[in-house]
Amino acid sequence: MAVVLATIAAMQVLVPLALRAHLAAPVQQQTAVVLAPDRPAVIRIEGERLYVTTPVALPGAWLVSVRTLDADGRPFTPTAPEVCGPAGSTGRCMETINAMHLSQRTEYQPADRYWAFQWAETGALVLLSAAVAAGCAVRLRRGGSA
Repeated sequence: MAVVLATIAAMQVLVPLALRAHLAAPVQQQTAVVLAPDRPAVIRIEGERLYVTTPVALPGAWLVSVRTLDADGRPFTPTAPEVCGPAGSTGRCMETINAMHLSQRTEYQPADRYWAFQWAETGALVLLSAAVAAGCAVRLRRGGSA
């Protein structure tokens, strides 16, 4: 009984984390990062590293990853410009970041795939349950101890 409970608990954790990402290739969307006072964005400085992200509006979608890329399409990992420091101004910081021509790549599973994923995961759990039941039946027929 404990083995069955542990297996089902493990599957409830592993299916969303490991299996779901491989059921269908995620859709990729790349958009330019354009900072302005009237647009929401996150500019974060940790140590000397600069992180820039903008909100992703994909209602109902399952976001797989959101990455900020430089002008060449590589992951964006520069040091923070001085104008973005404590002595700089927000406007000049935004202008400097906009001049870097950053983009944001979003990988996601569209909302219309939700039920397909649910059915695939249900099928996997039904197969696992059938395998556990068959194992129990074989053990009981052989007269195994509980």
